[in-house]
Amino acid sequence: MLIASSWWLGALIAGGVATIVIGGLIPIAKRLGLVDQPNPSRKSNFTPTPLVGGVGIWMGLSAGLLFIGITDPTIIDAITAQKIFALTVGGLILLIGGFLDDRYCWPASKTVVAPLLAVLLALIGGLEVSKITNPILGGGVEVGEVLGIITAGIWLLTITYLSKLTDGVDGLTGGVGVSGSLAIILLTTSTVFLQPTVAGLALILIAVLLGFLGWNKPPAKAYLGEGGSTLVGYWLGALAIIAGSKLLTIALVLGLPAVDLVIVIFERIKRSQPIWIGDRTHWHLRLLDSGWRPIQVTILYVVVGGVFGATTLLTVPWLKWTGLLILLVAAVIAIKSVGKKLDQL
Repeated sequence: MLIASSWWLGALIAGGVATIVIGGLIPIAKRLGLVDQPNPSRKSNFTPTPLVGGVGIWMGLSAGLLFIGITDPTIIDAITAQKIFALTVGGLILLIGGFLDDRYCWPASKTVVAPLLAVLLALIGGLEVSKITNPILGGGVEVGEVLGIITAGIWLLTITYLSKLTDGVDGLTGGVGVSGSLAIILLTTSTVFLQPTVAGLALILIAVLLGFLGWNKPPAKAYLGEGGSTLVGYWLGALAIIAGSKLLTIALVLGLPAVDLVIVIFERIKRSQPIWIGDRTHWHLRLLDSGWRPIQVTILYVVVGGVFGATTLLTVPWLKWTGLLILLVAAVIAIKSVGKKLDQL
């Protein structure tokens, strides 16, 4: 078995803890008022929804990893264990910052503090990009330590925020997270990139996301919250680096929301609108406004992300990058052309 039984047991525990914790926190969050209030200008929920998904995911991850550490401590080397510890504490920082943002509606100047601290902690824990893939000839070009750390920091912060921006439709962020984690598993269990430890970590992430999706499927009974939405991207981005700088894999899985984000930013700049002020111009929200059901939007993003991510399994470098270019151009055309039609409805 490519993924050891310890990882499967750890994933089972992680998913179970996430499911139970979220279910237990839902009534508590309602009593304390820790809910996401409906906001037609930028949200899709019609009733107050508890913001407890992130806590369940973090606790599930922690429980699964703790089980691995106790029952099979040799399965993770010391360097990887150090990175995992840093990511676990960094995730807690994201949850605390997200809770304060959810509670007090902080401005962007304050909300960025927690992600920056979490990324900094991951870098201190040893996370860095060691090489950059040659898109034409294949193989990797080694980069210096300073450039590797800077690249890892920019990458991790970008994916963390990109994940947050997908959190606008029931099941979307969790679904995309599962798709990205599955792509990492497919890569790290292949004979070319065999990395069973990374595959095991991705398996645990899938387990907690599935536990959350049980409560987040439409109509959602729980939301991730600001901390939870960034936590998913934080772990996905980190796993891509730990897997040996498989950044392209996650970049492709998140290709559709990434292209959408770039287009939205340009459109806001053209309207002289601050780019950090949320609205309903993101494609997933426009699809909802046009009559799509949340489950349809989620399936679209997960399927497209899965197709994008599958291109990284191609072993010929120029084919991989040609496929990337074609897919990105197709995404831009789709979002722009379909977006105009949606605006006319």
